[in-house]
Amino acid sequence: MNYKMILVTILVLAAVAAWAVSTHRKQNFKTVSVAEFAEIIKDTAAVLLLDVRSADEYSQGHIAGALQIDYHSAHFMDCATTKLSKERPVAIYCRSGRRSAAAAEKLAKEGYTLINLEGGILAWQSNGLAVESNQTQSSNLKTEIEKRVKDIYDEIFSWYLAHMDDLSNKNFNRPEVFSKNYWQIFSAVQRKDTESDELGFFDYDHWIQAQDWDTDLAMQIDSVEVKDDYHALVHSHITNCGNQSPLLIAMVLENGTWLIDDFITPDHANRSEKSEMKLYLKQDKQ
Repeated sequence: MNYKMILVTILVLAAVAAWAVSTHRKQNFKTVSVAEFAEIIKDTAAVLLLDVRSADEYSQGHIAGALQIDYHSAHFMDCATTKLSKERPVAIYCRSGRRSAAAAEKLAKEGYTLINLEGGILAWQSNGLAVESNQTQSSNLKTEIEKRVKDIYDEIFSWYLAHMDDLSNKNFNRPEVFSKNYWQIFSAVQRKDTESDELGFFDYDHWIQAQDWDTDLAMQIDSVEVKDDYHALVHSHITNCGNQSPLLIAMVLENGTWLIDDFITPDHANRSEKSEMKLYLKQDKQ
């Protein structure tokens, strides 16, 4: 066999090997176009969206709803096996498609079902599709929390109006709007009030700053301060009988829902209602 024949043979074998590798990869995961990918991730309950770029890249802009795990992190597989499910397909992407393809190959070998975005987020954006930054995400979260507080307030105020003339009905039984911890403490306070025949720790409820409240009661949200993924403070003020009182509403995320965890009055040295209720209950033990 002469030199040229050997060279041709080597090139043919290399081409066959490359084809085999390519075929093998295609069998492990599916790579789809931007249009197909966009359609697939619409079903957020069925598909998990995964961004395998760095945290810095992710913060600058990512597809809404994407979970971030850095492919180049030494703990990539540990994080992936903790956060992903083999029962739920994973729609995966990176900047240009190279890292996501490598990650998809690795995850597919572990039994995960992968759908890779061809061309990555660069192709996504070049097709005019939107991305969100951490700043956008934070703004959306603040809007969500603000709406939740307003909805709860409207519900409570409607209850007040319906019970204005019924002073004997002083309990507001809406555990679904409060955190588990807050409701446990508040329920204990209600039981103590019922047993003591006194007016009680509260006249009506937590949004009221005075006993002589009237129908001019109103709540205005000034700002929302997100502490972390599970805690937020809503800065507001209550208008009652022509007077305004500042009120901080501590919110906590439980089981996917934002709930009231405490009421704090800044003009009374940040008086915490939960702390006051605990002191009130503690009196029985002294």
